[in-house]
Amino acid sequence: MNYSDQTCKFCGNKFVDGDDIVVCPECATPHHRECWKACGECVNSALHGTDFVWKKERYSPPAEETADEPTAHQTPAPDSAVCHVCGSENPADSLHCGSCGALLGSEAEAKPEKITCHFCGKENPGNVFRCSECGAPLALSQNIDDNPYLHGTGIDGSEIIGKTKADDLARYVQGKSRSYLPKFKKLASGKKISFNWAAFFLAPYWFFFRKLYKAGIFFAVFFVSVSMLTFEIQDKVFTAADEYYDVIGSVQYSDASQITDADLALIEKASDEFVRKAAPYEAILLAVSLAERLLCALLADRLFYKKATEDIAEVYSSTDSESFRKLMIMRRGSTSLVALMACVLGMQVLTEALIYIANLFM
Repeated sequence: MNYSDQTCKFCGNKFVDGDDIVVCPECATPHHRECWKACGECVNSALHGTDFVWKKERYSPPAEETADEPTAHQTPAPDSAVCHVCGSENPADSLHCGSCGALLGSEAEAKPEKITCHFCGKENPGNVFRCSECGAPLALSQNIDDNPYLHGTGIDGSEIIGKTKADDLARYVQGKSRSYLPKFKKLASGKKISFNWAAFFLAPYWFFFRKLYKAGIFFAVFFVSVSMLTFEIQDKVFTAADEYYDVIGSVQYSDASQITDADLALIEKASDEFVRKAAPYEAILLAVSLAERLLCALLADRLFYKKATEDIAEVYSSTDSESFRKLMIMRRGSTSLVALMACVLGMQVLTEALIYIANLFM
């Protein structure tokens, strides 16, 4: 940044080209390096911790300077916007400064002294971009009248679903509130069946992803147990496949033109034999897998709704602070990629351990 004709607040002298300048990391106040050393701290250190940010001094041209005699200190062009933080000139229609990112124009002047985060309820200074409590973008929270996670659900935040406010359920679910809140509403009104496609395709990993750890552990053990119980059936399919590939491997040729009619007949017979032997067992395995996944899909929404209401009730019983409640509900809910990966690894380790133990007794 060019600090020419700006004043060092310690010595009172203006900066000139070539000066060694130190900028305060807290408030951006510039100093001569020698002045910084002499002061031992920022000259505006008493203002640190407030909303104070150093602003570049606007240049007022001397009376003798005229428009016919432009100088290096010429006033900004009428079609430009000068940043109130760093002094950089920007196109007149810019919303943010291209140098420091500060909000420009009337938007900056209209910015409130305090901004309340709609995600967690924390009150923040008006010149910050993210909530100091939960890290949510404050611009987003100001563009939506109420809880942003309710946007698109068609449900009012004050509505009670079962015994829980929709506002709290939306904060718990977060990104997929548009999908889950209508399901929760139907379950609370007495609907018995709800189908979850994500749980169907990702079972049992979906339960860990949604932090339903008790249900996730149950289904992970259940899936591994069923896999072990059907191990003999799987082995029959693998044996049939090995026999088929043994026949294919016995046919010796370097290109398709060398395959004889006898070879083709042998391959066709091996293929028919594989289908005859493996198809019934593959049908059994498919039916078992579908049954497992259907069970997960049919129970997922009800278990998710039950845990959400229990967690929210526990948060309410633990604190009277509204903003802290909102923050804790968001942390209790949401999703966990770490838990999902732990489930994948845990199931693999459990399966290998059971196979090893089974081989010891065979």
